[in-house]
Amino acid sequence: MKAEDYYLAGQALEHLGRNAEAGELLKAAFRVDPDHLETLLAIIRRDAITDNLVEATELARRLGRLEKNKSRAKYIEGMLLAERLEPVAAIAALEAALALDPTAAQATVSLASVRKQLSRSLLQVGRDSDARVQLDLVLAEGPDAEASWLMSRACLRLGDWENAAKALEKSASYRDKHPLEPEPAPYIGAAACVDCHRDIAKNQFLTLHASTFHRGDDLKSLSLPKQPLVEPLSPKISHTVEREDDGRIRYTTRLDGKVYSALVEYAFGSGDRGMTLVGRDDHGITRELRYSYYPSVEAGWDITSGHPPMPSPGDVLGDPMNNDGLRRCVFCHTTHPAAAIAREGAVAADQAIGCERCHGPGGNHVLAVKADWSDFAIAQPKHVQGEGIVKLCGQCHSPRAATPPRDDPTSVRFQASTLTWSKCYKESDNRLDCVTCHDPHKRVEKSAAYYESKCLDCHADAKSRPAGDSPGTFRQTGLPSDRKPVTCPVNARDGCIKCHMPAQRTVIAHALFTDHFIRVHDRTSNHADPSK
Repeated sequence: MKAEDYYLAGQALEHLGRNAEAGELLKAAFRVDPDHLETLLAIIRRDAITDNLVEATELARRLGRLEKNKSRAKYIEGMLLAERLEPVAAIAALEAALALDPTAAQATVSLASVRKQLSRSLLQVGRDSDARVQLDLVLAEGPDAEASWLMSRACLRLGDWENAAKALEKSASYRDKHPLEPEPAPYIGAAACVDCHRDIAKNQFLTLHASTFHRGDDLKSLSLPKQPLVEPLSPKISHTVEREDDGRIRYTTRLDGKVYSALVEYAFGSGDRGMTLVGRDDHGITRELRYSYYPSVEAGWDITSGHPPMPSPGDVLGDPMNNDGLRRCVFCHTTHPAAAIAREGAVAADQAIGCERCHGPGGNHVLAVKADWSDFAIAQPKHVQGEGIVKLCGQCHSPRAATPPRDDPTSVRFQASTLTWSKCYKESDNRLDCVTCHDPHKRVEKSAAYYESKCLDCHADAKSRPAGDSPGTFRQTGLPSDRKPVTCPVNARDGCIKCHMPAQRTVIAHALFTDHFIRVHDRTSNHADPSK
C-alpha cells in the first residue's frame, strides 16, 4: 500500500460517513509519505473542522516546503492563524501568499475573501491605513457589503468620519445581518469597560465565568492537601501538591523510588465544583495533572475526571496535552486564548472570561462612543434571540466541533446542544435561548422557583399562574401571540425543574448537571429516555 492507496481508501470511507476509519487511513498515508499532497490537504481540512488548529497550521507549513505549493500553503496558514486569533502571524502569512500569488489562484477562497481577512487582521493590530489599501482593492472590483462595513471601521480608526459614514451607508446593514460578528479592532481588556459600564462590570467580575482560569502563580487561596494523595488501586503511587517559596505550586508523583514533578502553570475551574491543574513536567511536556481539587470531597482532592482508574507507567504524573488540547481549554476559560497563554496585551489581565469574550474587541467601540458616532461599533448580543445566542454560548457549552449523540448520558453537560433538542426550544419561534433564564452579567441563580417562573411564562394560564410578580430575568420571552399556553397536567404551578430538567450524574466526577433537554424523564433511571 502506497500513500495514494491509503488516501483513496480514506476518501471512500469518508463519503460513506465512516469518518473515524477514514481518519485512521489518512494517518497511515501520512506515515508512509509525510509529503503526499492530497493527504496533507485532507488532514489539514479535517483538523480545521475538528478544531485542531495548531496541528493544521504545522501541516500547512509542511505543505509549504513542497515547491509548487508554497503560496497555497501560505494562504491556508494565514487563514488558520486568523482563526487562532493570532493576527500578527496571520498578516505575515497572508502578505507572503499575496506576494507569491497576487491573484490568489492557489487559495482555497477568493482573492476578495483573502483581502478582507487580511484587512481584519490589520485592523486588529492597528495597521489601519494598510487595511484601507486592501479594502480599496476589493471595492474597486464592485460593491461588497462586507468590504464596505470593514472600510467604515478603517475610516473610523483613522478619524475620517465623513468616509466612515459613507462606507457604513454602503454596507447595506451588514452589522444588522451579522449582529454577533466581532469587530475588527484591538482588544482593550475588561478593565477599560468599567468607567462606562460600572454596575454591569462589577456584577460580571463576581460571576463564575470570571473565575474559571488561574495562573500557577495566582493560586494562593487554593487549599492544598496536607498529606500525600495515594492511588486507591496502586498504593505504590503517591502525589504531593506543595507551595514553593515563591508561591508557585509544585506537583510531585512518586513510584518505586522514582520522582516525577511538574510546576503548575494553569488551573481550570472556578472551584465551585472543582479545579484541575495543568503543568509542565521536567521534560517540557504539558500535562493535565492526575489529581484535581473538588470541594465536595472530604479530603478535597480526587482523581481528575476522564483519567483512567489506573495510570499507565509513563503517565503517573498526569495525562499529556498537545498544543491544541491546551489551546481548547484556554479558549473556553478566557477572553482571548492566545493573549492569555502569551501574557500579551491588556486583555491578558482579564479575570478569566471578560466582557470582550461575548461582545468582541472593544477598540472600535471606544472610538465610536467618544466621537458620538451613529454606530456603537460593538457586537450587542442583547439584540439577538434564539439560535444566535445558543451558538454564541455553545462555543464553550457544546463539544468543540462536534454534536453529542442524544443517547450519550454525558451529553447533559453540553447545555447549548441539549437545549436545542427540546420541544420548548423548537416551538419558541426562535425566542428561547440561554439568556432567557441566565443573566450572563450576574452570578447564576440557584433557586428552582426562579427558573420555574420562566417555565410559567409560557406554561401557565391566568388561573394557574402564581400570584405576585415574576422574579424576573435578564430577558423576558413569553409565548408568541398566536399560541395558547400549554399547562402541565401533573402540576401546573411548580415542580417544573425537578420533573423536566433534573440534575443528572455523568462521568464528570463530583458534579451534577441540569439536563437542558426539557422533556418527560424516566424516573427509574439516572438518565433520561431520549425518545420522549
